[in-house]
Amino acid sequence: MQNMGIKEIEAAVLYSVEDVSKILKVSNKAVYKWLKNGVLTGYKFGGIYKVTEEDLRRFIKKSRI
Repeated sequence: MQNMGIKEIEAAVLYSVEDVSKILKVSNKAVYKWLKNGVLTGYKFGGIYKVTEEDLRRFIKKSRI
């Protein structure tokens, strides 16, 4: 979901690191690691990471074995 415009961001469902960790049942530390390593795509607004629903679904799909 690169190069999103303001309207797309406003319409997108955005999850916090805490939300993602609860959904995936992993630690916040794991989510931060994935974001920093580019494994999980996210956005950083004023030092706070957000992950779109679309990016989370993509991450889950590509993580499937």
